Amino acid sequence: MQAFERIQTTVWIGGLTGLIPFYASIYGIGAINWPLWSFLSYAWIILAFLCGSVWRTAMEDGPAEGVMAGVAIALAVPALLWLSSWVSPALQLGLTAFGFIAVYLWERVYSWERFPAGYRVLRTTLTTLVLLAHLILVFTAL
Repeated sequence: MQAFERIQTTVWIGGLTGLIPFYASIYGIGAINWPLWSFLSYAWIILAFLCGSVWRTAMEDGPAEGVMAGVAIALAVPALLWLSSWVSPALQLGLTAFGFIAVYLWERVYSWERFPAGYRVLRTTLTTLVLLAHLILVFTAL
């Protein structure tokens, strides 16, 4: 994974910049009455991206049990999120948080050691800050 070391700063900047829509949505929802959809739609886009990454990682060289779990997560999370568009906003937010946790846990269990240390720190940091955004939204805007 020497490629990660070469672009680590760029990846960190990109990852942290990707948090802006989460926190801008929290501000917008609380201060200027944006719809909750501004937060959820971005979260779903990011989760779809992460599920695609899980799919690829699982199919490339994951352990046998990891492949099945990865494919299940990659298929189930987006479908579950889409289906949640017919339930309450609070439940949608909970399911979205569940999706981030599921993807992160799959990586921790089945592919964590394959990634460079810098990537593992980045993933943990980003997942923590995304889940914190979910909690802030629950306590300030819902």
